[in-house]
Amino acid sequence: MKRVLIIAVALCFCVSVMLTGCGQGTGTNDSNKTSNTTTQQKSNSTEAVSAGDSNVNPAGQLPIVKDKITLSAFVVQNALINDFDNNEATIELEKRTNIHLDFVAVPEVSIAEKKQLLLASGDYPDIFLTGEFTNEEIMQYGYQQKIFVPLNSLIDKYGTEIKKTYDAIAGFKGDITAPDGNIYGIPQINECYHCWYSQKMWIDNTWLEKLSLKIPETTEDFYQVLKAFKTKDPNGNKKQDEIPLTGCIKTWHAEPQHFLMNAFVYDDGDTYFKVENDKLSFVANTPEWKEGLKYINKLYSEGLIDPSSFTQSLDQLEQVGNIAGDNLLGCVAAGHVAMFTKMDDTATRHREYTVVPPLEGPNGVRTTPCYRDITGAYFTITDKCKYPEAALRLCDYFYSNDGTILMDWGPEGTTWEKAQSGDKDIVGNSAKRRWIQFTTHGDVQNYHWNQNGPTKRDVQYNNEWAVDQDIYKSASYVKRLQDLSSEYYAPYAPKEWFTAVFLPADQINEISQLKTNIKDYVNQSMVQFITGSMNIDKDWDNYVNKLKDLQIDKYIKIYDDAYETKMKNN
Repeated sequence: MKRVLIIAVALCFCVSVMLTGCGQGTGTNDSNKTSNTTTQQKSNSTEAVSAGDSNVNPAGQLPIVKDKITLSAFVVQNALINDFDNNEATIELEKRTNIHLDFVAVPEVSIAEKKQLLLASGDYPDIFLTGEFTNEEIMQYGYQQKIFVPLNSLIDKYGTEIKKTYDAIAGFKGDITAPDGNIYGIPQINECYHCWYSQKMWIDNTWLEKLSLKIPETTEDFYQVLKAFKTKDPNGNKKQDEIPLTGCIKTWHAEPQHFLMNAFVYDDGDTYFKVENDKLSFVANTPEWKEGLKYINKLYSEGLIDPSSFTQSLDQLEQVGNIAGDNLLGCVAAGHVAMFTKMDDTATRHREYTVVPPLEGPNGVRTTPCYRDITGAYFTITDKCKYPEAALRLCDYFYSNDGTILMDWGPEGTTWEKAQSGDKDIVGNSAKRRWIQFTTHGDVQNYHWNQNGPTKRDVQYNNEWAVDQDIYKSASYVKRLQDLSSEYYAPYAPKEWFTAVFLPADQINEISQLKTNIKDYVNQSMVQFITGSMNIDKDWDNYVNKLKDLQIDKYIKIYDDAYETKMKNN
């Protein structure tokens, strides 16, 4: 899983396009101690608000403060950054804002532990710039312990760029608003268009051409294509060695059953929630789910789905995908083609693959999940901070185009420059910026923060960078993925889909256990139904009753209530 995420992130670094534990409650004694401490700190902080306000320039105006101030700031010590203190982006940021940052830098591998220890000790910084807090942690340290101060009034007065995002990204305000109506943290935004539609199916188009077949549009079409791949020797080596359909587990949307299920009922492969008219429903116990299982079981029973799909790792899939000689893989479920076959300017096999669009099922269902979601927080202000207004303005500057470019790519002339005449962006329009040093997000450097901090890389921003228009070059791979996603998947995405919610603070541990039990049972049963270990007709009622025993109704009610609260906060 880790490696495929690195691959996916690397793709998005190319045009800065890419991509995703519950916080544990403290003991009673620690909680009381924190509560008493934060009450006093909150009082001091309130006094500091008035004192700091007069030094802050109006929203949107630089520098942020008239007289220089220092803020202590938590950041992740990324191995690809030489030195935060002497980083060119840090130096330029201080010049522009008049704010000096005193860094509390922790290694990436120990961020969760260090956050918890810092916040439990009471000796934590003014702000977190790379907090990577989950919604559960926001509830714990904001709503419960009051260490994170509410940002609502500060955003109202100083959050010019943050408020623009309320309008620019649908649902953003609800995404960051806790059930009590407060905003305790601001997320990093990195909108990756092709990642929104990452439940993809890839097909060897040269095999289709050899067999005079078209890209399948329906479940029946797909069935016939797979049969032809199995029996008609599309790789031309006179052996029946072709694998019609395969995938792997524990990686990025490489389990083929979820792609196939979307021809019967919406299946995101994770929550198993569907949203209609702001109302949640659970899909994995419906008649439509049962019919989908029957279809997938039929494919498996006829040898059209590789049994290894349900057990093999990404490494094992790659070994088959990159095997020397004749290609063996007809269809592959994967978030992107480079997950299973080599992707560089010397490779050719990846060029053979295109995508299968969402299939239309026997009842006309044709859908694909959308994974556009914003959750958690990178930026928070703690009750230690004497300058909350300036701190919020600093975050707001990170959210501006100038701030995002500076922190993610450094000052102009280091790794990027203004676009030249003729440069085209990812959608074919005139580009605004181009890279000078294209690979800096994979190299140790000291120009920028390597995408640390609460920056805002929305679709518009990401689309403005120059990219080669040849989609089969490695440098323009993301354009290829975006073009395919836009043409073949986006039209079939639902109007509504489930996104992360804030759960009731007193139920987080219980809900976490319910989710684990239910999700594990659904995933396990799905494979058993497909492979025949469970009989769809004989064992279906027992399966549905088992979900009831696992308190599926309570689980749905909790999430539905939380989702309703989120919608009200938009």
